[in-house]
Amino acid sequence: MKMSKEAAVKEAIKKSGFPLQLEIAHLLEERGYDVSNSVYFFDKDEKKAREIDIETFMNADRITASLDMEDDKWYFNPALIIECKKSDDLSWVFYDSKPMNFSNDIGHFIDVLTVIEGIRGSIGTKVLSLEHYSTFQHIAGCKQQVRKKDGQIIDFSGKDKGKDEILDALSKVIKYMDYKFDRLSGFFKERTIRKDILFLYPIIVFSGDLYFASFGKELEVKESKHILYETSYLSSLNGSLAHLYVDIIRKDAFVDLIKLIEEEVISINMHLSKNNVQKDLDNLAKSALRLD
Repeated sequence: MKMSKEAAVKEAIKKSGFPLQLEIAHLLEERGYDVSNSVYFFDKDEKKAREIDIETFMNADRITASLDMEDDKWYFNPALIIECKKSDDLSWVFYDSKPMNFSNDIGHFIDVLTVIEGIRGSIGTKVLSLEHYSTFQHIAGCKQQVRKKDGQIIDFSGKDKGKDEILDALSKVIKYMDYKFDRLSGFFKERTIRKDILFLYPIIVFSGDLYFASFGKELEVKESKHILYETSYLSSLNGSLAHLYVDIIRKDAFVDLIKLIEEEVISINMHLSKNNVQKDLDNLAKSALRLD
């Protein structure tokens, strides 16, 4: 029996990653997030318009409600940058790169010192306690997608000429973050001090099989729900390499990750609410802007 046009379109949609994107967006909306889907950005390398699946700024009023923070105080302003990937015939394998050694020179945030002085970390290192990253003993720095059929691996050679979905997802979140920071840098150059630290959490949600491979005395491969991937990119803000940590998360563990990040944001804003920290940040910013 010939499939109707509507049924054919439905089957095509189900095979794409769009239903996963909508599912993740719905999970965030249920937790009170304002979600933007298919957000435009300009890829300066490929010189064309592209889209990131989801951008959502965390509801600061909800997260900081118990902190009694005032408008003239510094605060941590987080956003989630999410790319969604779905595959029934590809598994993702990430390889243990090195023991976790968290770098303070991370390219996740923008603040007044980052823009005015072209440096990262002066403000960030005083307030950023990224606990959910530091819980990882090992991080991934290499990746590979493998093809399977009927639950069996049929291509592990890396010679498959199909699209590298992992590279595509990583490329999108990195390029979008750099585009976002570049666009926002003008606001931080104004004479009025912006008393916030805009921090972007890059996340890739995968609906498929995820594995972590490590090398010790012998190769060990374990199925995983959450992998931390380390990479770097050339920042448009200062022209130097900045470290980036990307959460690779399986769909069924996504809400658990969001809960960890929410707890982290509360902890950071609680630290920021201390008067001595506020004074230190004000002094750093005034010095950078040469304000009396």
